[in-house]
Amino acid sequence: MGFQFGRHNLLMLISLMIFSGTMLSVSSCLPEEQENLIEHAAHDPASYGDWRSKSLTERIATAPDFVADFMMKFNQMDEQFSAYKTRPYMPDAAFVEELDALVKAWPREIHEMLEDNLVGIFFVSDMGSSGFATWMANAGESYRGFILIDEQAIVQTANAWVSGRAASAFRLDRGDSLVIMMEEPENNTLARAAEFILLHEIGHQLAFAYGVHALLGEGAPPSDHPNISSYPFFAGRWQGPSNFQAMPVDSTALAYYKLPFYPRFETDKLPFSKAVELYTGLPNTSYPTLLAGSGHAQYFAESFASYVHCIVQQRPYHIQLFRQGRQVLALDNGILGEGGAFDRAFMAQFIATKGDMPTDVSMP
Repeated sequence: MGFQFGRHNLLMLISLMIFSGTMLSVSSCLPEEQENLIEHAAHDPASYGDWRSKSLTERIATAPDFVADFMMKFNQMDEQFSAYKTRPYMPDAAFVEELDALVKAWPREIHEMLEDNLVGIFFVSDMGSSGFATWMANAGESYRGFILIDEQAIVQTANAWVSGRAASAFRLDRGDSLVIMMEEPENNTLARAAEFILLHEIGHQLAFAYGVHALLGEGAPPSDHPNISSYPFFAGRWQGPSNFQAMPVDSTALAYYKLPFYPRFETDKLPFSKAVELYTGLPNTSYPTLLAGSGHAQYFAESFASYVHCIVQQRPYHIQLFRQGRQVLALDNGILGEGGAFDRAFMAQFIATKGDMPTDVSMP
């Protein structure tokens, strides 16, 4: 059974659609088990006690039992994940101390953006994906949620984890490798891997909390989906209904759409020659990473994480591809290049204004 990176997309019926303004019509067509999850204690901010009084780092904790129960029941609705028996988990004290220090160093604006929108960052085991972000059906007008990080996501150092994520979409023959350095050797720790996973999931949380894109899922009526091009981050670059059917406008960017990261079957992977082709073309797109091109929600989350990592924190993200042991390509995260100019400007304003949609960012 495959281990995936981030499964926020699967919440489209449970969490995303609840905020669409069609609560009654959507709820009436949900299977009973999904309706039960909507009413689950994990979807009620009151279940978390006085979470607002805690700093962001104080919200990093082992998952409450009811959150693990929610995740396990959610997995049971999908055959691919039904065997996972999610349970609370807590890393060792040294790991938590390092992660706390990393999070504390984030810009103050990011902390403030999450104050009223993120009830907790919880560790679990046996979830089936490295990260998981959800938004609460019972949170009222505020799009509050929580983030889960799985034990199996933090057993590799940062460089090994990000390299494995990137390589997961491709079949590697002997001598082929895809190597990414996102931390210098002295900083290549487990906690740094968890930090980037967390930044990606926070990108999803902020996107929904501040209306970067719609909260709708595939099950809502097409008339309920505003066009993705009406959202400033995607205007002129993505088109179609603002659910998971939205697609890139540029034919070059379309080649990156829905790549099979962490596929269920080995046969779904692409040949490594395709990796060389796609990475060669990456600087001609606006994507920071290959994963960013797989869908509009992933695009924003990867751009946010890449901006914080590469621009704010000034850390490396260097990509190398080898065939038969010989380097055939080297490049950096796209957020650093000419194609990333719009995303850099957007993220700078988005963070500085604490969630206001930039309206004066020019397309490159």
